[in-house]
Amino acid sequence: MAADPGTEYDQMVEFDLGEVDFMAAKPSQPDRVTPVRELRGIPVNQVYIGSCTNSSYSDLKTAARILRGRTVPDHVSLVVSPGSRQNYQMMLEEGVLSDFVLAGARILECGCGPCVGMGQAVQSGGVSVRTSNRNFKGRCGTTDASVYLAGPAVAAAAAVTGYLCPPDEVISLEELARIGEPEAYFVDDAMIAQPVGPERRDQVKVVRGPSIRPIPVGTPQLGEIRARVVKKLGDNVSTDEIAPTGPEYGALRSNVPEAAKTAFIRSDPGFYGRALEYGSSVIVAGENYGQGSSREHAALLPAYLGVRAVIARSFARIHRTNLINFGVLPLVFAEGSGPELAEEGQELVIRKKTGIGEASDAWYTITICSTGKTFEATASLTEREGEIYAAGGLLSFIKGKS
Repeated sequence: MAADPGTEYDQMVEFDLGEVDFMAAKPSQPDRVTPVRELRGIPVNQVYIGSCTNSSYSDLKTAARILRGRTVPDHVSLVVSPGSRQNYQMMLEEGVLSDFVLAGARILECGCGPCVGMGQAVQSGGVSVRTSNRNFKGRCGTTDASVYLAGPAVAAAAAVTGYLCPPDEVISLEELARIGEPEAYFVDDAMIAQPVGPERRDQVKVVRGPSIRPIPVGTPQLGEIRARVVKKLGDNVSTDEIAPTGPEYGALRSNVPEAAKTAFIRSDPGFYGRALEYGSSVIVAGENYGQGSSREHAALLPAYLGVRAVIARSFARIHRTNLINFGVLPLVFAEGSGPELAEEGQELVIRKKTGIGEASDAWYTITICSTGKTFEATASLTEREGEIYAAGGLLSFIKGKS
C-alpha cells in the first residue's frame, strides 16, 4: 500500500530502526515502557505468550525458535495460547508446537484466558511477563503480582533464562530476522456455520439459559439531566476497575442485572447500592477515563444502573464511543473547571446551551443544586453520535431505523 502521488503531509516523523531496542511495559500501566536492557535481571515466575495480541504465526514461530532445544527453569511456568484455530493448526502441522511442549510449555486453547485472570494466575507476589495488552493491578488474577508486557521474543528469552533480558543474549538477531509470514495461510472453513437466509429465519430459535438475559435497550434522552454524583474518581480509571475481569465476574456478562452488581466492586463495593438509591446519577472523573480494554460492559453496567452522564477531563477513545452507544453522555470539563468542583452525593442539573462553540461542539451548563454554583462542559459529538445518544443508545437508534 502507498499514498497517492503528490500527497502532502502535515508532519513527517522519521525513525532509525537501528536505534529501536527491545522494550517492555512495567507494572501496572501499559504506557510505562522501558528498554528491556534497563530491566535485565528481574526474576520471572511466569511467562504467558498469546491471547488476542502477539499470537500470530510469526509471533509464535519467533518464540518457538528461541525455545527450541532449551527447557524453562523449574521456577518458571510457561503457557502459550495461539491466536486462532488457523494458527494452531499450522503450528501443529509444522511441528512448532513441539518446540513449546518440549521446552516445558502448556498449550492453551485460543482465547483470552490468563490475560483477564481466567486461569494461570501468577503466584502471590510473583512476576509475570506477558505478551498480552494490559497489565493493570489485579488483572492477571493476583492482586499483588507484577506483570510486565513484552513482545514474543523478550517473553521467550525470559522463559529460557528465568529473568528479564533482551533476546540477543539467547539467540542471534540475524536468526530471528529470517522468521517471517508463510507464503500462504492454511484455510479450513469446514466448521463455520453459514448464515441463515430470510426463507429460514423463522425456523431459528435463540436458546437462552436462565442466566442469559437480553441486553437492555435505552430510552430517548430528552431535556435536562437531573442526577446525583454517584462516584468521584481520579485519572486513568480503567475498564477493569469499572467492570472487573476474572471468572467470577465474566460468568455474569450475559446477565446484565446480575453483572451490574459487580460495577466498581473491587474499589467501591457500595457503588451498586448508591446507584440504585439515586436512580439517576453521574460519574465525575479526571484524565483518560475508561482506559484499557474496550469491553462494552464498562459502559453498559453504569448505564443500566441509571448513570446518565460521565463528566471527565478526557476520555479513552473507545470507551467514549461505548458510553454514547449505551445512552450515556460523555462530557468534558471546560477550561478552568475540573472534578474538584463536584462531590459525591451532590445533585446536579445539566442543561444544554445553544449558540456557543464550534458547530460540532455542544456546550452544557452544570448547576450544583445545593450551592447554586455552575460550571461548563462540552460534548463534541458528530451528527451520527448525537442521533445515537438522543435515541438512548445504538440499539434504540438501529431499532428506530428498522
